[in-house]
Amino acid sequence: MTTRHVAADTDYPFVPVLSDADSLIVGGILDLVFTIQGPPTDIGTSSSSTSSSSEPDQPSVLTRDVYLIHYAVQIMNTVFSFRAVELGDPNKTWDITFTVPNNTDPGKIAMATNDDGGDSRAVLIYSSDKVIAATGDCMIRVEPGRSQFYTEAVTALSFWNIARCAGVEDSSSSVEVLTTGSSSATSLNWEDGYNTVVSYENSLLLTGGVGLGLGVVPDVGNTVVCEESSTSAESLEFDDYVSVVNGILPDGTGVLPIVRSNSIGVKRTRGRLELLIRNQ
Repeated sequence: MTTRHVAADTDYPFVPVLSDADSLIVGGILDLVFTIQGPPTDIGTSSSSTSSSSEPDQPSVLTRDVYLIHYAVQIMNTVFSFRAVELGDPNKTWDITFTVPNNTDPGKIAMATNDDGGDSRAVLIYSSDKVIAATGDCMIRVEPGRSQFYTEAVTALSFWNIARCAGVEDSSSSVEVLTTGSSSATSLNWEDGYNTVVSYENSLLLTGGVGLGLGVVPDVGNTVVCEESSTSAESLEFDDYVSVVNGILPDGTGVLPIVRSNSIGVKRTRGRLELLIRNQ
């Protein structure tokens, strides 16, 4: 983390210029760093969020900010309570607290991490003999550059597959497989699938490849019901068939043109073509 000249007589890491009373409250705080993450608390819908004379008014903000809102002395410690406010919505908040020794080890500079048990991570640098030993409410804004907000979250997962009939994909059409959102109680059990391996180590990884996971899909992998009116060749099922003879493809009607000489005979049965070599 970055540091400042701790002997400098400034209001850093708070803004704007502080009053004498506010300067006394934060006099022992030399530096702050906040990483705001995890779900916020919606104090706008909480029954405990009603205003009282002991709580400062919440700020109406257009940016993401962190404020010192309360300090409380506890024997040899002072607990500082900070509140991070979401962009454009002061009811979406994260509360961060530090327990800091006060009036001990004159001149000692040390570090404390937040002990609120939340997902956010924060560091406070303090001079212990200058930490206030009192209790009260305030609304002192932390320098915005001392906070980073990582509050984006996955709210839904959607899985789609390409429409496939008789093994032929239609890239212009997709089929929804599964959609689950944070508002539902759905849990996903990730398992290997056909041609797919699932692994997890700090992140979820899906690896696709022919034969991976459960192996090759045991049918043609249709994802849609083929049209019943289709009577074309692709709707028929074959085990094995010859599609090319010596590099010659069938014509548009499915006929494989073969030119033979007088020394070659042809014997035809259904589904079978046999060439016979005649003795000259």
